[in-house]
Amino acid sequence: MLGQETLTCLASGRWSASPPSCVTNIAIGKPTNQSSTVKGGDSRNANDGLLITQHDSKHCTETRVDQSPWWQIDLLQLYEIRSIRLLGRACCNPQLTLHDIEIRVGNFSTLQGNRLCAWYPNNLDEGSARDFQCAHPIVGRFVSIQMVGIEAALSLCEVMVFSTKGKYSQVLCPIISSWV
Repeated sequence: MLGQETLTCLASGRWSASPPSCVTNIAIGKPTNQSSTVKGGDSRNANDGLLITQHDSKHCTETRVDQSPWWQIDLLQLYEIRSIRLLGRACCNPQLTLHDIEIRVGNFSTLQGNRLCAWYPNNLDEGSARDFQCAHPIVGRFVSIQMVGIEAALSLCEVMVFSTKGKYSQVLCPIISSWV
């Protein structure tokens, strides 16, 4: 579910927030690519459905230290993308901390040809997950994660791409409300 679980009916007759949406992770098992690969950090490790933050040469992606390293997924068809969740690596190497992240969604396999969904200039805490909301839903086939303008290694343990248009889009979400 994307959004608040509890809504309040205000005196104005409006809800306190937008109603939540049921979303599906449409990324699992789809084709991926990345700027380079080292230490068993294959690009497909980031959408295998495993929420393990220890790499051990099989659970997370890892690129070489590249200029603006990137990871990309091909969703194989168009989806309305609303949110992307990144799960970072729990590690002992500060060079693998996610920062200066740009997330793009669109119809082009080239990174810069697609619309910006989110940008995060800060450090993502090691081993933690963070949700990035597109300001407006973006329809696209490709989603890319890039550490922009820096020389670094990119390591992702899981990337979840959420859409209301997945195979489970007919599921109805309950709205729990309380009255003022």
